Amino acid sequence: MLWRKIKGLLRRKNQKGKFISSVWGMMVVALASTGLFMSDDLLAGSFQSPQAKNLSFRPELLDFGTDGLKGLAEQQKRAVFSDEVVIVSLPEIIGRDKTLISAALKFNRPVNVVWSVLSATERQNDYLREIEKISLLENGPDFNRLEFVVKVLGRKVRYTVIHHFQPENHLLWWELDPEAKNDLKELFGFWRLYPAGENQTIGRYGSYLRPGFPLPEFISGLIYRENIKSTIEKVKNYVESSGIKK
Repeated sequence: MLWRKIKGLLRRKNQKGKFISSVWGMMVVALASTGLFMSDDLLAGSFQSPQAKNLSFRPELLDFGTDGLKGLAEQQKRAVFSDEVVIVSLPEIIGRDKTLISAALKFNRPVNVVWSVLSATERQNDYLREIEKISLLENGPDFNRLEFVVKVLGRKVRYTVIHHFQPENHLLWWELDPEAKNDLKELFGFWRLYPAGENQTIGRYGSYLRPGFPLPEFISGLIYRENIKSTIEKVKNYVESSGIKK
């Protein structure tokens, strides 16, 4: 039954098919070879923060250089400064059975504006309308816990995410709450921001997602490629409107 639904999604070009697949792309965001430099240390250990209980990588070791452009080819840099969202090497393998989706882009807003919008994680359904519901469960000094409800392949998917905030480094990362009842097996990701002039910011993004229901790997890869770019473009457009809904 699930396989027939997936094949139908790949064939259909109507609005319903686009909606369902875009939800999957949003999950990769909300929540994922040369562009993302990660050492083996990223998969070893975890943060000492009591909230970071199940983190699969160490974002403080991410190395995008001082300008956020490290690892990008010249053609990719030109694309970024031409306001394109550049998907960096699909897929990027960061560990056994782990596929990280990564991207680079330029926001035409100062870094403090970009940070204020992206760090307001409880408002993601303002610009990712595929999210059916967000509930704020806990709000700490440098983290929060949110429960998400989205629809995927005609079913509701519920999961709880812990977001961690490091404003001094313009670093935001998230992980699945291991103590919650989740319909996902694994989820983690990050945003890292770099000032790029008076009114520009370079953003680097990465996310990994493993659902709690069967989905063939090559199908999930197709959905990533088809939807992650357009989903991040929604984020970019919203940020550049300074977080004001139009």
